[in-house]
Amino acid sequence: MESYIEISFFNGVLLLYSSLLYASYITFHPIKNNLILIYAIIISLISVLLWYEKSFICIIFVEIIFFFTSFKYAKKTYLFALMFRYLCMGTSFILYGGSFYNGFYFIPMHKSVLFVWIIYIIGIIYAKSRWRIHICEKNCVYPVTLWIQNQKIKLLGYFDSGNIVSYHGIPVVFMSNVYQSYFQNQSIDIIMMKTVLKYEAIECYCCELQLDGFKKTKVYVHLQKDLSIPCDCKIILNMKVMVG
Repeated sequence: MESYIEISFFNGVLLLYSSLLYASYITFHPIKNNLILIYAIIISLISVLLWYEKSFICIIFVEIIFFFTSFKYAKKTYLFALMFRYLCMGTSFILYGGSFYNGFYFIPMHKSVLFVWIIYIIGIIYAKSRWRIHICEKNCVYPVTLWIQNQKIKLLGYFDSGNIVSYHGIPVVFMSNVYQSYFQNQSIDIIMMKTVLKYEAIECYCCELQLDGFKKTKVYVHLQKDLSIPCDCKIILNMKVMVG
């Protein structure tokens, strides 16, 4: 099968760039634009230039280096992008034919994929136009560890500046009651929470919470039914946890 290397290279750069951008959009994990572009160019370039027998091993090695260095804090995003990339490559192969070499899709010489490129570019423009909103949301997300007696749970916490509830100086955080099983052997504390019009008694569990890079803080955890938290977070943090 004959193919223009330049066309396949440009198609690869567009696909790899857009797949990582979409994946970071879906997983709410921003990745620097320069890193996405460098990754897309390097992988596409070595895929179209290496033609010796075991060149695929070299490409896998480069992918592993990126996975454990540049994407070591965004592994889920990388895996999402990888799945999306090969889904698009497989779809293009079904629609246009072509071939695969080094795990890379080569466009047949007699086919035009301009329509596909337009879709990629529109998707990139849309993602970037919405990115500011998601960056603002991401700035409210913090990795935390919740210590419950002798066990610990790693979660994503969402900082809610409106949550200033505390009891005897101990901040109250909120979780979904789907985590009830973790607290089976934990004693229940009844605390008074001030609402707009009155005080309300709520059940809480006294635990320790630690933001990544900070020391442990004693908190009361209140489990709430049907609790919806943005950005796929699992716990609503307290203003007093953030500012000490």
